[in-house]
Amino acid sequence: MNAQDAVEKGAKVLPRHEVTSVRGENGVWVIETRDRDSKKHRFQARVLVNAAGPWVSNLTDSVIDGAVSRSMRLIRGSHIVVPRLYAHDRCYLLQNSDDRIVFVIPYEENFSLIGTTDREHQESLNQVTISNDEAQYLCASVNDYFNSSISLEDIVWSYSAVRPLFDDGNADAKSITRDYRITSETDGTGAPLISVLGGKITTYRKLAEDVLSEVNQALGVTSEGWTGSSPLPGGSFDFLRFDNEVEQLKQDYPFLSNSHAHRLMRLYGSLSREILGDAMTYGELGRFFGGNLYENEVRYLMEREWAMSVEDILWRRTKEGLNLSDSEVRTLSNFLKEIINEPDSSSNDGGALAGSSTVQSAT
Repeated sequence: MNAQDAVEKGAKVLPRHEVTSVRGENGVWVIETRDRDSKKHRFQARVLVNAAGPWVSNLTDSVIDGAVSRSMRLIRGSHIVVPRLYAHDRCYLLQNSDDRIVFVIPYEENFSLIGTTDREHQESLNQVTISNDEAQYLCASVNDYFNSSISLEDIVWSYSAVRPLFDDGNADAKSITRDYRITSETDGTGAPLISVLGGKITTYRKLAEDVLSEVNQALGVTSEGWTGSSPLPGGSFDFLRFDNEVEQLKQDYPFLSNSHAHRLMRLYGSLSREILGDAMTYGELGRFFGGNLYENEVRYLMEREWAMSVEDILWRRTKEGLNLSDSEVRTLSNFLKEIINEPDSSSNDGGALAGSSTVQSAT
């Protein structure tokens, strides 16, 4: 949604581009990137923002010429998904003996989401997966409170992410500050560099406005913050009337099941109608892949949300991977390859479609 919003306001989004070199020349940054086809690209910028998350130190230390080194702590948080543990729609917060809190949340209609952990991540950022110890910890947390027990065999999916936290010298992972810091500097030629250290998704829009204030200062311009009152694409309705929006979508498309309409409205809001178009039946949504995933949505994700692989579609954009069988995943994978070979394919990175993933085991 944020990337779509940026594009609507004039930004250019380049997915799967690796930044290989950054140097200042006469007060301007020269940035070189390499795409998935190993093609090199060159850009210039008056101001550079290093918002690379866990890779922010990699850029300051190895890629951005003359940048001040930034010390970060990488903390891995892992989650597990199990069949739904209870029928109601409330969440639980479990206070553990190690002073950490674990949550249990209804997830994707038929499942429960359990997380999260706090572990130092010493491995490569290309290998961010849950450890057996983390999975055991989350299961034990639930078993201490719930009447029904869960084990590693109940885990249908897991995912992990790395939090880039500002190194405040605290030895305990759970006690490291979750606040963010924004630093500004210039290289030897006077080119301004702004780096984002730390931060959480709960405060990302406030963080973004603070970064833009730094950009404005570097450029010598002034502007007022606006994101607090500006909805993201598809979100221009009262969130307290979400159920009414779902009902309206079902009235406009009577063939939709309640769960399908709810999922579309939750993921895309009013943009759901761009996916559904003039369809009057499920058959008019194109090829069926399983769960409630149809061709129209797959094409929309590729054309509007930069989806390039099975994993993008089933796990990063939707969570329909929880509902598709291995054979249905293979069918989707083959379909994506067909799209890439279409003469008028709108995909901007065909090579990325080769990869796919299925349910991730925690054991």
